Amino acid sequence: MNRREVKSLTDIYAGCTLELDGDNEPMLIKAFDSLDAAREELKRCRAQIDKFNGGYSVADVYIEENTYDEDGELVECGSVWDFAPIVIELVEKPSYDTLAIFDNGADAQKAFDEYDGDGEVFISFQ
Repeated sequence: MNRREVKSLTDIYAGCTLELDGDNEPMLIKAFDSLDAAREELKRCRAQIDKFNGGYSVADVYIEENTYDEDGELVECGSVWDFAPIVIELVEKPSYDTLAIFDNGADAQKAFDEYDGDGEVFISFQ
């Protein structure tokens, strides 16, 4: 898992936290003996997005093939195999119906900007 702060909703997409400047050491959540087992566990995860003054905090959860030494210290980062889904909803008030679900911020922002219904809409992160 990696966490990154971004300024715009349009900067949120699967893998956006991997584009950090400088050293980037992922946080190990759990280790698996097989890719299949890791993918099964990833199905229960989602990226976490929190809004704060001036931007968003994004935590990507993903499967990465890494090498660790005998002390459990990261030696080498390998390939990223898969990402937990990003779930961004466009919700209409006052009904609170979900109008659409997006896997990236750019598409969600576009739908928000182009909304022309009777109610008011907002973006929700699940």
